[in-house]
Amino acid sequence: MTTDVLHPGLAPVARALDRVEPILPVETARARARLADTLSPITQSVWPETSHRLSLLTNTGIPVEFSWSSRHTALRWTAEVAGPEVPKADRLAIASRLAGVDAGWLEDVQAGGHLRYGAWLGGRHDGHSDELKVYGELPSGVSALAPLRHPVLDDLDVQWRIGGVASNGTIELYGRGNIDRAVIDRCERIAFGTTGGLPDAAAQLLGHPELPRPALLSVAIDGDGGVEALTWFGFAERLFPGLDESLAALERSCPDERRMQLLRALAAGTDDGQWRMGLIGARLAAAGSTSVQAAIRPS
Repeated sequence: MTTDVLHPGLAPVARALDRVEPILPVETARARARLADTLSPITQSVWPETSHRLSLLTNTGIPVEFSWSSRHTALRWTAEVAGPEVPKADRLAIASRLAGVDAGWLEDVQAGGHLRYGAWLGGRHDGHSDELKVYGELPSGVSALAPLRHPVLDDLDVQWRIGGVASNGTIELYGRGNIDRAVIDRCERIAFGTTGGLPDAAAQLLGHPELPRPALLSVAIDGDGGVEALTWFGFAERLFPGLDESLAALERSCPDERRMQLLRALAAGTDDGQWRMGLIGARLAAAGSTSVQAAIRPS
């Protein structure tokens, strides 16, 4: 199956891949095949008039979001795994099966909670390799920390909203709240024994030292229990006047021209009057390296 057979409302996805193909031909071919299979339930939905515009993944409801990072030249995406008629409680199992990932602890967390979207599937194509990841919703008011028990997570005033489970065993929690410099420094000190690295990376991205709130924070914990990375996020539309300024900010932190070509290709397209860039963030890895990243709606 190819993206050519998808619902006409998903044409922005195919157009974005067309723009990326000259830069990453091998990765694009693999992404087309995987996305076509992942999105086929939406194309075949019993609600064909609305199936392509009801997702909470993006601001227009299109059920795919691309993502970009300055740390590697890879094609990454996140997508819905079922049509809108499928119960939200069933989506984690579907995503886990597609990814080949055991997300049993997420199933326990979701049990009995109110779900808004359930789960998404993430893909990363780098050269000839594919990596898949499950993003499971953490219902409001339900603790996601019981199965993890990690010091960096203790006593944080953060509402954890998403749990990501990768095929290599890494778990990443995404949360929002009153995430100021003190909170970030505390997490960095416990995780890596340093302070200032992540706030400085975020300040470089923003072009000023003031970190706006509310913000989002992610903590990635590898299969051996070590913190792999911390990431600070904000919404691009609240941080920058427009798309050009957002791209310029990312470019300041990415000297690699090929990776910037990939970013520009993903961010290009028809101006529909709505923001195409979603979350934008700065990441600090365990080794001390920093990078920037952004989520981009296809258009």
